[in-house]
Amino acid sequence: MDGGFFDAPKVGGEWELTEVAQVGNDPHFIWRNSATNEMAAWFFNGTKFLSGTFIDAPKVGSEWQIVSVTSQYAEPMLMPLGGVSIDTAFNIGVPSKDASFTDSILPGSSNFYTFTVNEPQALLYNLEVPGLETKVLNAEGKEFMLEPSQPLAPGKYYFQVTNTNLTTITAKIDLFANIAPQFTLSSTTIGTYEQSQGSAPVITGTPSIADPDSTQLALVRVSITNLKDGADERLTYDHAGSLIASTYNASTGVLTLFGAGSFADCEAALKRISYSNTALNPDKSDRVFSVVVADSFTDSAAVTTTLKLSFNTAPSLGADVSLGSILENAVTAGEAISTLLSNQFSDPDTNSSLKGIAIVGNTAPTTQGWWDYSTNGIDWREVGTVSDSNALILSATTKLRFQPTQFYNGTPDSLTIRAIDNTYTGSFSTVTTILRGGYMMGSIVMPPMPTTIVTPVRQDVSRNGGTSAFSGTTTSIGTTVLSVNQAPTFTLGENQSVDVSAGTQAVNGFLTNVTKGAPNESNETLTYEVTVDNAGLFTTNGQPTIDPETGALSYTPAGKAGTATVTVTLKDNGGTANGGSDTTSKTFTIALNEPTPEPETLIEVAVDS
Repeated sequence: MDGGFFDAPKVGGEWELTEVAQVGNDPHFIWRNSATNEMAAWFFNGTKFLSGTFIDAPKVGSEWQIVSVTSQYAEPMLMPLGGVSIDTAFNIGVPSKDASFTDSILPGSSNFYTFTVNEPQALLYNLEVPGLETKVLNAEGKEFMLEPSQPLAPGKYYFQVTNTNLTTITAKIDLFANIAPQFTLSSTTIGTYEQSQGSAPVITGTPSIADPDSTQLALVRVSITNLKDGADERLTYDHAGSLIASTYNASTGVLTLFGAGSFADCEAALKRISYSNTALNPDKSDRVFSVVVADSFTDSAAVTTTLKLSFNTAPSLGADVSLGSILENAVTAGEAISTLLSNQFSDPDTNSSLKGIAIVGNTAPTTQGWWDYSTNGIDWREVGTVSDSNALILSATTKLRFQPTQFYNGTPDSLTIRAIDNTYTGSFSTVTTILRGGYMMGSIVMPPMPTTIVTPVRQDVSRNGGTSAFSGTTTSIGTTVLSVNQAPTFTLGENQSVDVSAGTQAVNGFLTNVTKGAPNESNETLTYEVTVDNAGLFTTNGQPTIDPETGALSYTPAGKAGTATVTVTLKDNGGTANGGSDTTSKTFTIALNEPTPEPETLIEVAVDS
């Protein structure tokens, strides 16, 4: 091979071979100085060196062109288009900020494409056109893409790369035609999406993919063409067991499957794409999906499918309800939620029903009592602290009751609830009793012991109303605890026993520990009554009496022996409504005894004989 030439490189520079171009049977070389970025081109005819030239690094704003090959080169390249003409408009893309492109088609044989390099050190390293795609790499390895799609007829085309401000460099490009893949569906009607079912397929018909010049697809793109509810609606690809991956753009509603796959793989993947919508107040118009498949170069025509949407309407409850009045200190059997709300539940959806409630408020203090729930009517558990973000979920068959604190009466704080309709698919709280244990202790068989198993279900129901299963407004469940009067209480001293001649008796502290009933009845008024069944044993003014202030007992015997039974009765003014009691009576006895006679004293008398 004949040698070429170089001017003396600048200090420290090394020349590197950066490009080998083959035009016909002739090799051509492009060199670059690593220190100065000087460029040199060698041109050969076979093994004979024809000429060489230096190429300065292109300046900002200089232009590269793809133009007709000159007669300097060997036989022009034949471009086989296979009888297919490219019928789309000429379109040059700009994927990098480092380059801008202009489109220039001149008449006759002067067709060329130009682009402007916007960085000073951008150098042409490579130019190739696989399937109507021109890739240009700059010095930093960034790609400038030109995608010529000017209508082209079968024939011969010749191209070269030219820096219009400097020396022309020519490289060979191979150009061929591509036929877009074809995609069809046996049916474009999907059916109806029910929000409660979670998701629905985007394609139910049988997909068919064909491409005469390819056996694989590069990507599949499915778009929600009328995205109405933003990120609340989405497309999802189930890629389990598949090598095909996916990305989803929530802002545009576009799902892209990528990774080279056979037609069969892509057809199967299309059947695994689903649509879902979690919006509380969604747009209920039909959704239209666009499906496009693409090989390495061209998209298929879009096929659209249509999905009807059906959304639940959240239930609602009417006026506040009450368990009914209960008695102070009573333990009740409770009432089923379905009974409590039987006339309050409403839902415009066909075949809707009350499935349960979410308790979201419980502010009753322990001084009033506590709300209980039971799923078997036997075992009860407290509702506890709840909120919208920590609601207690109860089925419609669960019973509720209020257990008042001892002696409390009045109107306790109510429960706040949301209704749950039958689109709810979660679980409910349970309270059950099972028998556990059973073992031998020596020769004695110890029976199993009952154990209560509590499984509360708590859930965040902050997203309510709209299309959810939870009512958007709340209702309260209350009750009234009726007052039941408690009778007064007291303590009497011991039975009395005195002589009939003992005179007036005063027994201090005979009546003690007087209460007016329950602790919350301290404002009631007491009346005292003392009766005697044998009044004749006492003087007229000395009948047995008790001082209400001191509790002292006093009485005066009338000198007659006998026993009298004295009844002491205390009565409050609380009444006897609701089975209450206002009176307490107790008795004691007073025994009046004859004085014990003095024993006789015998005097010994002497008798004269």
